[in-house]
Amino acid sequence: MAITDITAEEVRARLDYDPETGVFTWKGPIWKHSHLVGQPAGTKTKHGYIQIGGFGRKHRLLAHRLAFIWMNGEWPKGVIDHRDGDGCNNRWGNLREGDTALNAQNRQRAVAGSVSGLLGVSWHQTTGKWVAAIKHAGTSYTIGKYDDKHEAHAAYLQRKRELHAFNTL
Repeated sequence: MAITDITAEEVRARLDYDPETGVFTWKGPIWKHSHLVGQPAGTKTKHGYIQIGGFGRKHRLLAHRLAFIWMNGEWPKGVIDHRDGDGCNNRWGNLREGDTALNAQNRQRAVAGSVSGLLGVSWHQTTGKWVAAIKHAGTSYTIGKYDDKHEAHAAYLQRKRELHAFNTL
C-alpha cells in the first residue's frame, strides 16, 4: 500500500486535528493502545517535523501532509511549506501547498556545516571576502563581496525581501 492510498476518511477515523493549534490527537485505540485516545499524536523527527504512525508498519506520515488531507480530502500535489519556517507548527494558517522552489525560498537558517553560519553567505577563498548570493527562479545571483559576514548577510536579506515578496524576514 502506497502512502497516497490512505484516504482522508482513514485519517479522520484515526485522528482528530485542531486547525487552530495544529495538533493531532488520537481518536480511537491504535492497535492495543487504548490509553492513547485523546493524547497528542506524533513525534519530532531529526529534521524538525512531526511524524505520525498508526497507518501500517511502514507508514510514518508527516503531520503537515496529514493536515492537508484532513482539511482538503486529498493528498497535496506538491510540497507543504510552513510559512514561519517552523516544521512543528502545523496550524492550518501556517501551511501552504507549493513546490520545492517555494520551500527553499522560505529557508530561514543556514545549512549545517556552513562556514559563515548565516543563510546566503559563504567564504570566497580567493578574494578573502564573504560572498552574499541568492537563487531565484532557477538562477543564482551574486549580490556582492564583503569584509564582514554580517554585512553580507544584511545584503542577502535585503535582496531576499525584494525577490521573495511573500517572505517576512
